[in-house]
This record gives sequence, structure tokens and C-alpha cells, in this order.
Amino acid sequence: MSGIKVCHWTMFNGSGMNNVAETMCAAEKSLGIDSHIANPFAAKQEDLIDKFKNFDIHVSHTYFPEWFKRALTKKDWKLVWLGHGTPEYIFYDSYYQDTARHGINDGMMLQQYYLSHSDAIVTHWPRHAAIYKTMVDKHTPVHTVPMGVDLTFWKPQPSLGKFSGSPSLLCAENTHIIKLPYDLLVAWPWVYPRANGNAVLHVTRFSMDLHRWLFPLINRNGASYACHISPTMWDAASL
Repeated sequence: MSGIKVCHWTMFNGSGMNNVAETMCAAEKSLGIDSHIANPFAAKQEDLIDKFKNFDIHVSHTYFPEWFKRALTKKDWKLVWLGHGTPEYIFYDSYYQDTARHGINDGMMLQQYYLSHSDAIVTHWPRHAAIYKTMVDKHTPVHTVPMGVDLTFWKPQPSLGKFSGSPSLLCAENTHIIKLPYDLLVAWPWVYPRANGNAVLHVTRFSMDLHRWLFPLINRNGASYACHISPTMWDAASL
């Protein structure tokens, strides 16, 4: 592995894709690979061109910079497509985009392009692989490569205390359209009175700009009387 240079291109926005890029980069470094992370929207792209243009492997987690897209046409590289996004999200995001705008980024179209033009198709999840398998030609392989688990991080630690409620339930998904806890919050007023004990639902990572939509709902239907909702996002130490 020594001598291989890898560049991961990702927006520095704290997103899941950003976190995956950082995790992969750290794992590669632990294997002795010269791995780096670069921002495709950095102000001084000239510096990035000089630093990364001759790397062996380039990984796009969000976008490639425009200069690199042009350079791709001159390189005889193999293209590996790794499906990170949930297939349903890619479909719904494309479907609900504002079609009145020009230059829309159609994720479903991009997905179909890479499924038919890549040298290899890879995903981390067997379920995703099964869905992609239905979208490719009969003899096209779809490879499942499970993500590793950082055992140095996920190890027993002293508890910071139990969340309120008995039982206490946690929902901490990001609030993209297919992950909204709408159904959960609609059903919760019917569920918690029938639970043994004092059931409390904790919903975190709930974006502030969504509060005006769901707080009127849960205040009116009674879900808010047995749940705690906040935009809290835990750092590694808190996890």
C-alpha cells in the first residue's frame, strides 16, 4: 500500500458524506496510505491543483472541482462508483427538485449513468446492492464491501446517565425528506399511553428551520407531552 496517494474531495460542511470522507481518510492513513482530504470549493484552487493533480486515486464524496472534471477526460483511469446515498433518497430528491430551475442536479440521472458506465459498482450495504442489481444488466456485478468499525472508538465507557423515560426511545436521524420523523410523531400520541411505565421519545438533530413545521403538529396532537425535541448533534466524545 505504501506509495499510493489518495485524495478525498468533500465539502467541509459536517454532513454524513463529509464524515465518511474523514473516516475513510483516517482508516487509509492507518494502513500506510498517503491519504488527504480536499475541499472542491476552496478559494485557492491553484494550490490544490499543484498539490493533488498527480495523485493515484481521487474519490468524490460530494463534488470534483471544475478543473479536475476537465482533467478527467485526459486520464486513462478506472472509474469505481460507490453508492453512498440511500437509493430511495436519491429517487425522491430528484423527484421533488424544483423543475422550474435551470441546471438542476438530477441525482437519479447521475446514478443511472454511473451504474452503466463504471468499471466497478460498489456499495457498503447488502440491501442497496440488491436494489442496484435490479438496475444493471444481468451479468453486471455489484460488489458489497462492508464498512469497518473503529474498535478504538467504540469501546466501553462510563455512562453519562440514562435519558429520561422508562422506556426511553431515541431518534437521531438527519432530517432529509425520507428520514423525517413525521410518521413517528403522528403515531406517538397513540403509542405512549399504552406503553408500560413512562415512555419518553427523544428526537435530536432536528434542524431549526423545520421547527416551524413540526412543532405546531406535535403541540396540537399531544406528542410534545411525552417527548424531547432539539437540534442537538453530539460530538465524538458525547457519543
